[in-house]
Amino acid sequence: MDLTVSKGEFFGLLGINGAGRSTTIGMPTTLVTPTAAKLGAAQPEPELASSGL
Repeated sequence: MDLTVSKGEFFGLLGINGAGRSTTIGMPTTLVTPTAAKLGAAQPEPELASSGL
């Protein structure tokens, strides 16, 4: 994740309940220590789907 918030800008993270908003902010700021991870996607990226990966 690459995030830059410049001076004077506001940042908001939107998502449904359980989407991982608090974890997304907590892990890079060391407020949450990672114990395990699992990543998934609702549908594959178009370029990956067409390449057979």
